[in-house]
Amino acid sequence: MTPNVISPAIEVRSELQVFANDAMTVIGDETMSRGVATPVGVPARRVASEPLSDSRYRFTYYPRSWYRVAHSSDVPRGGLLSVHYFGRDLVVFRGDDGVAHVLDAYCPHLGAHLGVGGVVKGSAVVCPFHGWTFDGDGACIEIPYCDKIPTRAKMDSWLVSEVNGMIFVWFDQAGGEPSFEIPAQGDKERSHWRYSTTLSWRFRSHVQEVVENGVDFAHFNRLHKFLDVPAPSELHFDGEYFRVQFDTRRRLMGVETLSHMQAEFHGMGYYVTPVTAGKVQINTFMSATPVDEDLVEVKLDVMFPAAFSWWRKPLSPLVKRVVIKGIKDEFERDIRVWERKVYRETPGLCQDDGPIMKVRKWCEQFYPAAAIGVRTTVG
Repeated sequence: MTPNVISPAIEVRSELQVFANDAMTVIGDETMSRGVATPVGVPARRVASEPLSDSRYRFTYYPRSWYRVAHSSDVPRGGLLSVHYFGRDLVVFRGDDGVAHVLDAYCPHLGAHLGVGGVVKGSAVVCPFHGWTFDGDGACIEIPYCDKIPTRAKMDSWLVSEVNGMIFVWFDQAGGEPSFEIPAQGDKERSHWRYSTTLSWRFRSHVQEVVENGVDFAHFNRLHKFLDVPAPSELHFDGEYFRVQFDTRRRLMGVETLSHMQAEFHGMGYYVTPVTAGKVQINTFMSATPVDEDLVEVKLDVMFPAAFSWWRKPLSPLVKRVVIKGIKDEFERDIRVWERKVYRETPGLCQDDGPIMKVRKWCEQFYPAAAIGVRTTVG
């Protein structure tokens, strides 16, 4: 679901105050910064606990794409971070050279987890169990008590792209090279937007559900209370990229607002969604990363214009809290549906449901031909 924003209106102070207390408890105080991956009160979490049926999705849970595994700020020089994605334990580390690396977590020697007591030394990571040292490519470069390094002393390494303050890894079950890149923000874009916070969730679903949701226009009216069913003014496909734009109306804080929304999809795991409502602007970087064959993790970086002057400046922090709370509440409406729905391979669509089947056709390119219609597991 593309985030919604508040429209400027006359006499908004009383309406803002109604939301203020609730927003304060959900978002926390105005101390959020680039170095905090998740704001106070908005943890990454599972929304429910029942396991999924094995037949819910008949295609692989891991389509090929770039996927976010960390914020850049989560891994400073000399930093080591343990994460779990694609059904695997991984470690992310940054050496003295400033380059981020991702390796499988378990030492090929006797199986110790490098993220539990391991340390970064130079531009390599040292196992906590016996001190074997591995470079960013996963090769063992030192054994402190033996001069000869076994040929099997190598860890699986991941291809990394660090862009827009995020660390991505390339995932392809077939072992193929990347077929596209995540675009970097230009200088003008970076100067226009200022990072505010990151919202994060883990829930039972599939990354394709998140992609399809962006063009499921009929649910905007029913689930998110838009005043109309939007029709796209642009739907553009270009290889592993597609963009959709549309205008819609919604009553926000008692005022009917016309919003222009755009969503850009870069593969299955990364989406940019700028929104304009009147004079108000907001931008989000959203990522969806498979955790395993049960969970997907969505992280949503929220940005406001650097020249933030909505209404009166003293109200700006409050307005930000209300906007972020609105984004959180709207996305969790989708989560409640995703967690309990089944995936209809041949849905009974009507003519106003939006270009869902066109997007499904676009998604097919990210699955190995042999995996279409078959569940697969990463070994």
